[in-house]
Amino acid sequence: MKTKLLLTFFAGLLILSSCKKECDPCMTPPAPFYFDIKDAESGENIFTSGIASSDDLELINTSTNESMDFDFIDDEDVNILMINSIGWKTEIISAKLLLDGEEVFTLTVDAERNSGNCCSWTEYNDIEISNADFTIDNIYGTYIVYY
Repeated sequence: MKTKLLLTFFAGLLILSSCKKECDPCMTPPAPFYFDIKDAESGENIFTSGIASSDDLELINTSTNESMDFDFIDDEDVNILMINSIGWKTEIISAKLLLDGEEVFTLTVDAERNSGNCCSWTEYNDIEISNADFTIDNIYGTYIVYY
């Protein structure tokens, strides 16, 4: 009788432990920010037209005054700045883009890194661009900044 009771107990324990929800962890990287910087007078991209060089760009964290990572996409006539160093953690960050030492714009982002159901992702609670005129290309998700 004891043996039957013990076997039933272990069988029940085995069944209950196999009901534990398991999943493959997933991680969605934060969405990058894309900027097409155009001459305010002509409307041409300042890098495509040769007005400026991407070598003269610098992105600075305004809280720490440290340089931040960014990529410059230079593909034929497409010259776009991509910032993908924001949103990896929950933070409010302000970054100033400089061109040859002169401010182009300041980007301020309230990013919230979330996780649940075995996944992690970033939500942007607020995105502000200051010290520049800009529009948003909703088709490509690009900010067009006039310099």
